Amino acid sequence: MVATFVATVGDVDFRLDCARGDIYEFADSCRYLPVLGFAGGGDRRVRDGEKWGENLTSLRAETTFLILDFRFMNSFSIFNSQFSIVNHRLVDGEVVHLVCSKNTRPLKNPDTIVLHYTAGRSAESSSFYLTRPDVGTSAHVVIGRDGKVFQLVSFNVEAWHAGRSFYRGRAEFNHFSIGIELDNLGKLRWDGKRFVAECGAEVAASDVYADDSGGNISYWHKYTDRQIRVLRDVCRVLVSEYPIRHILRHSDITPRKIDPGPALPEITLY
Repeated sequence: MVATFVATVGDVDFRLDCARGDIYEFADSCRYLPVLGFAGGGDRRVRDGEKWGENLTSLRAETTFLILDFRFMNSFSIFNSQFSIVNHRLVDGEVVHLVCSKNTRPLKNPDTIVLHYTAGRSAESSSFYLTRPDVGTSAHVVIGRDGKVFQLVSFNVEAWHAGRSFYRGRAEFNHFSIGIELDNLGKLRWDGKRFVAECGAEVAASDVYADDSGGNISYWHKYTDRQIRVLRDVCRVLVSEYPIRHILRHSDITPRKIDPGPALPEITLY
């Protein structure tokens, strides 16, 4: 498996350890990973002569990226999972790693996973939005509808996903939880002709989940089977690595939020 580590030049402190077959050391993230090549956005594609790595043309044209090879780490995989964790970063599973430099506070021994939905138009756009220094929220991981995984923040660093929160006598869940965002448009409204998300996106009827548990029917964007399988896989590897005791919904820890909503089935520890 090949995964990509994506970082804007200047976001990451790196140094050259040796020549071609190059090994870079990334501060507070992945260490000693062989670089496959360099990539730019737009029409530049991958500049490496052998064109290793992933086509990143859909990413921002003004950004320069580094592409890293995680294949040498496959021996770390457990229970045949597509994911492993090395230095608090997911590897394998073609994970795309972004740098979220605004988050710096250490996260020690996280014991909770908090699930959210993005309410955005795509996993990629939501991931880049959450890494922006002028945005007051972030998350550790974003999972796309196709199962693609973006990691924004290392698991030993706090992300700003929980906000004001309280559950079973504890408050401020950013201090001891890992935040996972799922690419999903959230609660929908029926305007008489179509289902529409808060962001204005139209949703096909086949992608709508109807919930009547509250007495009145409400409509929600469905999660995909692939997305749920990957979410469970990520949760399993997190449980194997950290002292996770709870998998909670954002709505469990604050009355301000309704995500991830009734369309997401129960995600358990085991």
